[in-house]
Amino acid sequence: MGPKTAKMADTEFVWLGMRYTCTLDLWFWVIDRLVCYDNWAQQEKTRQVHCGMATVMERDGEWYKKADNEKFNFICAK
Repeated sequence: MGPKTAKMADTEFVWLGMRYTCTLDLWFWVIDRLVCYDNWAQQEKTRQVHCGMATVMERDGEWYKKADNEKFNFICAK
């Protein structure tokens, strides 16, 4: 999934399927894989991370940290 797919969403952001775990202090994909690639927006690289955060992608493809209870669309892709 990339920016091309995200541009079709009705919301500014779409859920990316990546969450933060405070216990292990790391980001992981919801399919239980570690994150080996990132595309954080410039201001997100230094933004503090809190428990209960997940990653969204903006239409331009950059990633942002958001509370996991915020409402955004998601895209299912195979």
